[in-house]
Amino acid sequence: MMHWQELDLPLNASSWSEEDLKKPEKFYEMTVLLNAQREIADKILDSQWETKWRQEKVGKAASTPPV
Repeated sequence: MMHWQELDLPLNASSWSEEDLKKPEKFYEMTVLLNAQREIADKILDSQWETKWRQEKVGKAASTPPV
């Protein structure tokens, strides 16, 4: 049994042995975890982009004199 503290992140296909991947349940585990990791990374990047965009808009609004 693996403990969360022992995980080497980010995960990739080499995180599982070839023997493990011959077992359908381990292959499914790998697929689910790699997909979840990708989705989480995408959400983080989207959030970072949104934050940067908002900061730029606020910066422009603050530097524009009122009409």
